[in-house]
Amino acid sequence: MIYQGIPVFFGLLITIIGYGAAIIKVKRLPPDIAQQLGINVYRLLWYPAVLFITFLPGMIDNFLQIFYGFDRPVAVEAIHLCLTHSIGFTNALVYGLQRNLGAKNNVSEGALGDSEIDSSLSITFELNKSSTKDPQ
Repeated sequence: MIYQGIPVFFGLLITIIGYGAAIIKVKRLPPDIAQQLGINVYRLLWYPAVLFITFLPGMIDNFLQIFYGFDRPVAVEAIHLCLTHSIGFTNALVYGLQRNLGAKNNVSEGALGDSEIDSSLSITFELNKSSTKDPQ
């Protein structure tokens, strides 16, 4: 409990304080600016929610191991191992979903999203590069 419970508790406390402060600062922004920037408080909470879902079976497995030893269900241990080893994949999913939603919101409001800016710059670069070549 000392090596696992106390660090998890302090990490959870620091995370709650940090996200609480970020939510307060986002809510202080004028609604027009937040809408134009595509900032949404609920999307801010997606990442901690995914982390909670990812690490919840691990915490349950650790508590079962403390109280029951090696007689805990194998399914809980398997879910614990699968989810904690897929954290990079779940991070990529959350990042990709938030990026796609942000780009769609910017396009629907008339602003250029990052992907559109990147593609327009590459097209401009290719046009400039081909126009500077000597015709032979």
